[in-house]
Amino acid sequence: MNKQVLIVSKTINETIQSWMNKNKHYDFTVVHSDEAAINHIFRMEFDRVIVNGDNEAVNMKKLAALLNMQQPDAVVLQYAGEDLDGIIARLKEMVATKHRGANRVVISDTLNPQNLANMISVYPILN
Repeated sequence: MNKQVLIVSKTINETIQSWMNKNKHYDFTVVHSDEAAINHIFRMEFDRVIVNGDNEAVNMKKLAALLNMQQPDAVVLQYAGEDLDGIIARLKEMVATKHRGANRVVISDTLNPQNLANMISVYPILN
């Protein structure tokens, strides 16, 4: 099954168009504003959300907050003029970070110091 990607941008520049053309294993949905993106977020699950940071029609704080609540597993990347290699590198880094975040250990503050030290040595927390 293809990964679902939501692209939020008034226009699709050459860099994003090139990335879309190279990724046949992604299904792309393109919208021009945060309101249109929000409508799609409630109807579909997205693996990636790519947002043009130069798009004045996008309230990134509102969109990021909604995505965090509605689709917490989605990887959100805001770009602003990077070349294709830069976008791909940042996206790979964000995907890796998202996966590492799923392995974090939540430690209760009610543990005594010795038990806490033992848990940290057994379950290192990933930054």
